[in-house]
Amino acid sequence: MILPTRGCGPHKEALAFLLGVWSADGYIGIYPKYRIYRFGIIMSADELDLIEVYQDIARGLGFQFKPPRYINRKRTGVALEINSKAVVEMLLKAGAVIGKKTKVNPSIPQWIKEKTEYIKNWFRGVILGDGNVRVNKQYIEWSRTLKIPKHYIVWRKLVDLITTHPRAQYSPYMNSLKLSQSYIPTDISAIIKQHYIPKMFQEEIKILESLDIFVNICYRVSYYEKTRNVTVTWRGYLWNEDAIKLAKFLRFSKTPWHAKKVLKLRQLENFKI
Repeated sequence: MILPTRGCGPHKEALAFLLGVWSADGYIGIYPKYRIYRFGIIMSADELDLIEVYQDIARGLGFQFKPPRYINRKRTGVALEINSKAVVEMLLKAGAVIGKKTKVNPSIPQWIKEKTEYIKNWFRGVILGDGNVRVNKQYIEWSRTLKIPKHYIVWRKLVDLITTHPRAQYSPYMNSLKLSQSYIPTDISAIIKQHYIPKMFQEEIKILESLDIFVNICYRVSYYEKTRNVTVTWRGYLWNEDAIKLAKFLRFSKTPWHAKKVLKLRQLENFKI
């Protein structure tokens, strides 16, 4: 039985966690021709220990994911999925959206921002889904990406810049060129900062600031040769005291999970400020 989103308590906390994961590495697809409603989470094959975390959250909401499947020949990526109209409708009612988040640019659901426990679980899902944690450097980061519509003036300028700049780095895995913020001309950078910061990223920065946790931010732009898409990826990163503060706020020490990333966050949590 799928639990409703009304009320409070552990069920809504689990839902806030799952929406955080969705915002980082999840997707929702509705395929009317085949009558399929699908919710999935994409993860690296190096993080298979997160599957039990996600299954545990799913059990708390009354469902289970199917066994994971590899999504490419090199077996570097894994999809954890469920085909369920009830699950999809639950997530949509709670604030998830259909389609690519890089294009839709959704906000954090309002109900999550109204209670500290929901905010905590949102960030737990975000950091487990897309975060990078380095205990020895007392460092945490996560990222958000937004697509720039084709044939906008800024899109054309970025295509020309990225494809001709000597500092652009080629990624054979993604067949893309990447260029860091420091090489973007001031006029183009001003447009990016004004119009192309993901809503969820802006809201997350403000929420953490309200908790006296301050995030450093930077961006890079990418050009994908096959599709001619241009994206802006914003990175939020915390060092030392702020990273420890975030780990203490997340309180993974109060969870039953033992995934590698969870254990790293517990280690950070134990540092003194």
